[in-house]
Amino acid sequence: ASIGSRIAAKLVDTLLMVLASSPLFIALYNSPNFDKLLKWAEAGQTRLTSAQQMELMSALPEHILLLTNILVWGLMIAQVLLLMRRGQTIGKMIMGIRILDRKSNAIPGFFNLIIMRGLFTTLAYSLYIFGLVALAIDFGLVVLVVDLVMMLTSKERLSLHDKIAKTYVVRADDTQTTPLALKPD
Repeated sequence: ASIGSRIAAKLVDTLLMVLASSPLFIALYNSPNFDKLLKWAEAGQTRLTSAQQMELMSALPEHILLLTNILVWGLMIAQVLLLMRRGQTIGKMIMGIRILDRKSNAIPGFFNLIIMRGLFTTLAYSLYIFGLVALAIDFGLVVLVVDLVMMLTSKERLSLHDKIAKTYVVRADDTQTTPLALKPD
């Protein structure tokens, strides 16, 4: 699959997550505590303490928090199910690409697909979220750049997370789902 189609698929998936989170963002923007958030940002504060986060969230209606949770978790579950069944997220379906196992050319198993390719790389990209050392922001950026450089320079267009998970991304066609049939043990 082309690098452009892979990036576009990721952008579609990110946009869907932003849309699923939008009730929370809209409620926060309309909250009386939004001015506090602006003041913290103007003061150069890049991370909120737990107390500050709780203060912001306390002004939000419970039904908005519930709705946002349902939308975000529903999207995440749908994406995982699509990945497990088809080797595709919604973005990959739109772009006509699919993730396959490099050895078997089948849809990868849960561990390689979800844990190694998805969760592991997401954590590597976003270490700063967990408030680790100041270098964590740089580490996430470095991993992202390495991932992109590997895709650009690899003949097979394999990224770091493809190599880690032993996967590759191809143009999708319906014959690639046939390895999903259950095989007797």
